[in-house]
Amino acid sequence: MNLPNGQMQQIHNVLYVPGIKKNLISVSTITNQNLNVEFMQSKCFVKDIHNHYKVIATGTRIGGLYKLDVTRGTHQALTSTTMSTVELWHRRYGHLNQNDLVLLHKLMVEGLCVLKNEHIECEACALGKQHREEFPRHKEKKQREIIELIHTDVCGSMQTMSLGGARYFLIFVDDRSRFTWAYFIRKKSDVFEYFKEFKTIVEKQTTNASRF
Repeated sequence: MNLPNGQMQQIHNVLYVPGIKKNLISVSTITNQNLNVEFMQSKCFVKDIHNHYKVIATGTRIGGLYKLDVTRGTHQALTSTTMSTVELWHRRYGHLNQNDLVLLHKLMVEGLCVLKNEHIECEACALGKQHREEFPRHKEKKQREIIELIHTDVCGSMQTMSLGGARYFLIFVDDRSRFTWAYFIRKKSDVFEYFKEFKTIVEKQTTNASRF
């Protein structure tokens, strides 16, 4: 609480009552803070025991209660933001552009406030429309032939078996064309057999294609 002399006095271990409209402080709570309370007919005095019983607060009797003489601190807003009506509806409609917002007001949505076709500086839209630079193309990849370089990997074992009894899958990716082949296998030891099958099929396909 703020005292009239400008000092701040903290009261600890207080109870919060949502429905009460006044802050009530019991004498026992004050005395538990190493403070002394003296009551007169119309006034009361709160004194600091550790500071030669200096009066730190006073109270005025109103009816059967004593009201402490405290001041209320000024309330300040540390931050304040404003948002235009167009920007608000721009966000509500999933970042819809300004022209379509005006069209909604004119033709489609009843009761929508009048919107002006003004520029909206939306950070989310700006980030979403940013493009990424293309990955650099290496000359070595262009010079490679089909199936000259193959990337492969085995994934498994899977918790659930396939209808054919496989728990692994094997993939082959051609570095030049990025074409991908996938095989479902039952055991890891079958990888080499599937590779030989894959190599035979692809070599035949590329040989036949080069004849035409």
